Amino acid sequence: MPPTEPEFDIHRLVDQMRMRANETQTMTIQRIKEYCPILVAYGVDTVKAEYDGEGDSGDMTVYVEQPRRPPIGNVVMSDEHRFAPTHDHIELRRFIEKAPKIAGVTFGDQQIDEFEDALFALLPSAWEINDGSFGEIVVKPAESTIYLQHNERYSEVNTSEYNW
Repeated sequence: MPPTEPEFDIHRLVDQMRMRANETQTMTIQRIKEYCPILVAYGVDTVKAEYDGEGDSGDMTVYVEQPRRPPIGNVVMSDEHRFAPTHDHIELRRFIEKAPKIAGVTFGDQQIDEFEDALFALLPSAWEINDGSFGEIVVKPAESTIYLQHNERYSEVNTSEYNW
């Protein structure tokens, strides 16, 4: 009797793939949250990562968003200040480079790269393909929360045909 091929179960394979994807996402979220106490120590209020995958390439900018400090004392705010943005933005790497060093805390280039790579890993696969996707990831270190807004672009084709 010839050997028989093992039966292929596509549903089992899909379930295993989903389980691995969930495990990977859980580990990625955990990795980002591990950096939250360090970011809090640096006084970071919010980290935002804006990404855009238009044109078969992907770009992400990661920056710190800090509330703008109001004027001190009895200063009358001019319209320029009154209608100015309420937050200051600075790229994460530059913010950390300029920040005073904290004893016992290491947050150098390698850690920043790992943090940014973890943010990239949260994005759905193929976010940079064809029309691409765009959105933002918001990390609130004090609350240890992560928010992802993902927007998919797609081309729509409307065809008109005429025959005379």
